[in-house]
Amino acid sequence: MAEEPELGYLGTAGAVSCYLARTERPWEADIDAIVISVGGTLGTLGHAVSRELPDADWETIGFDTITPELPQVLDIRNGGLESLRFALLATPHDGGSFQDPTLPAIAVATESVVRKAADVGAVALGLPLLGSGSLGFEPGAVADEAIPAAVKALPGVDGGSLQRLVFLCRDRATEDAILAAWNGETSAADLAGGVSSDRVDPTVGIPLERDRLGVAPYVSMMATVISDRSTPLPLSVGVFGEWGSGKSYSWGCCGKRSVGWQAPATPPTCMRLSRSASTPGTTPMPTCGPASATRSFAGSQGPARVRRNAA
Repeated sequence: MAEEPELGYLGTAGAVSCYLARTERPWEADIDAIVISVGGTLGTLGHAVSRELPDADWETIGFDTITPELPQVLDIRNGGLESLRFALLATPHDGGSFQDPTLPAIAVATESVVRKAADVGAVALGLPLLGSGSLGFEPGAVADEAIPAAVKALPGVDGGSLQRLVFLCRDRATEDAILAAWNGETSAADLAGGVSSDRVDPTVGIPLERDRLGVAPYVSMMATVISDRSTPLPLSVGVFGEWGSGKSYSWGCCGKRSVGWQAPATPPTCMRLSRSASTPGTTPMPTCGPASATRSFAGSQGPARVRRNAA
């Protein structure tokens, strides 16, 4: 059996967590809805999905009724995969499936299909770059249109079912194009969740190579102490700072994927790890036992004071 695609965390837009997956089997990317590009017929991804789900009602697709503004939803719960519920058919062809494909149409289709996914109750949507497969559009040009369009759509679905958006690609060039477009679109407004909220996903590590707050040295210090089996337990680590100083972001960078932690050869003394981040005047992270030792790692010049309290 092929390994499940690994999701790379990008950030958030609105209340939706966004990821990137490079895979030949996108239907295994922990999604329940997938976007398929169509023209007068299915595109490259569509043919791959239809081969995987031969029992779905592909013959009911109305190709001539699909426009960039009006994607079509195909219920594929009878297709044979428990995880996938919907295929959302979108076209990059300006004016309809039998017209010429254009970059502006790709932007419109991307925004429309994200909103449609939320309307039908999708929880996790897989979204490829429309037009970058059989139509041969350059991935960078498509990403520059599609990523801002998707980000634009997400705040409008706040409070709905949609929780995750997974950008799908098959090769490194497309992956790099998505990353570049994401960083360009979100660098100011949506770094680590935006400037009006604190929505760093607590379940997914932020790779250190994507550190954009300069916290990597301090995260490495914390990770070294936390993962060192000679460190006395119980252990409490606190990250303190004002609102927006990067506390949650630092913890995100400290995820096990980010720092490359390995499972110990023997069972550790303590298996429970919890985390919280607080501003002055709120409840700090609980200490496991009396704090008998405090070490300042980051010092006064760091983006946040990083301290270790060990029992």
